[in-house]
Amino acid sequence: MSDVHFFHFIFSNWGEYLCYAIITTLLCYLTVKKLSIGIADPIHFYFTFTFGTSYAIVFILWLYDYIPDHLLFMIVANWIVLSIFMHIAYRTSKFTALGLTNRIFNTCESNSSIIFYILLLTYITLTVIYIKSVSFDAFVLSRFEANRGLGALVRVLDVVRLILTGYLAILSARSKGIKRISIAFLAIIVSVIASFVSGAKFSLLEHLLVALVAIYIYTGWSPKFNFKTVFLFLLIFTPLVGYALFLISYNSVAIGYNKANYIDAPVVVEMLFMRVFANGDAYYFSLPNAVVDTLQVKNSLLQLFGYIAGNGAMQNIMGYDYSANDVGRMIWKVWYPWDDVARGPTSHFDLAGYVYFGMTGGLFMTALFGWVLGRVCKAKNNRTRNGIFFASFLGAFYCRSLVILLSPPIGLAYMFDSIIFLIALMILSSLISIMLVRGSYKRVIVR
Repeated sequence: MSDVHFFHFIFSNWGEYLCYAIITTLLCYLTVKKLSIGIADPIHFYFTFTFGTSYAIVFILWLYDYIPDHLLFMIVANWIVLSIFMHIAYRTSKFTALGLTNRIFNTCESNSSIIFYILLLTYITLTVIYIKSVSFDAFVLSRFEANRGLGALVRVLDVVRLILTGYLAILSARSKGIKRISIAFLAIIVSVIASFVSGAKFSLLEHLLVALVAIYIYTGWSPKFNFKTVFLFLLIFTPLVGYALFLISYNSVAIGYNKANYIDAPVVVEMLFMRVFANGDAYYFSLPNAVVDTLQVKNSLLQLFGYIAGNGAMQNIMGYDYSANDVGRMIWKVWYPWDDVARGPTSHFDLAGYVYFGMTGGLFMTALFGWVLGRVCKAKNNRTRNGIFFASFLGAFYCRSLVILLSPPIGLAYMFDSIIFLIALMILSSLISIMLVRGSYKRVIVR
């Protein structure tokens, strides 16, 4: 189903869609409720909201005979398998291998002050390089197009910006008075700049979610439903909505979308609704008329893990065009075969697994990802450590791992990047610490 056809359909049946969306969102909430730290947990954005609104699209299209029964079964089966294995992993007793994790975090925690300055310096340096290097026209057209040739820089910056946000959030939470306000203001500046560089509409919200998770891991505090929390929520949420509407309005002007085509309302309102519907764009593009059954990737394993190396490395070393075999990109090319700009829907875990490995193999992939997410949720909820580095890193790592649901290859690469960066921080901070100790020792000897 083309996006034009879909928008005509969904805006004509928006009331019915809303009823289904409320039901599916509630079911998604119940799916992950016990894995979360409350309503502010990032899993409710990545799964409850995103998939709740997406599953409603699948359901209404199936009811109107746009989607065949076997594809509805595939979507529901993946949902059930994901839920089962997340909860099994969450309830499994803790186990460790070689104790490497403890040693790495012990070292990083002892050098947490050094790591903070490493993060701050790296963030400033990479942001300046990115802004000077990127083409603004390409950035407006597609952030993927703008990032061509800057993949490694962007991937490091993605890890740094979130860990740094966690650091600043914790420092603000444990401070008082003007110091707390100053640090919070710095965290907001970092988040706003990073969200603009990222180009993703939810980036600012992502920073807020990382901050909340980091504070929870460090202090045990999570938002409670009371007057104070509601007031603070509105105080924070209102500027976020305003900022998102500004970006939507700015982008609509940039692409020449100046008038609402489907509803009698300002164009920014229509585009806001379209942004919510876009949560399920991979579904309405690929499930009607079983378009997804026509898609084939050349190498499923390379496609699943290839983003770790990057498209350039995959082409140069393996001779494999990773970008052209991306499921979301292939779905987009079905409807826009002439479009050479790097864009398209994200390849949700269920669609990706189905295209890579078929119905049965896709369910095994979903089970594996459910297990991984369940273990990460357990680490986050158990708060086995409350050091500032551990809380900041795990808050960022948790949000990065949830991207597996939206795009398995990207989510796996995010997790890989985070682990490699963790090891690099441990080594670099240790070297700097040794140098500082030796420098202090030499000064004492001279005196």
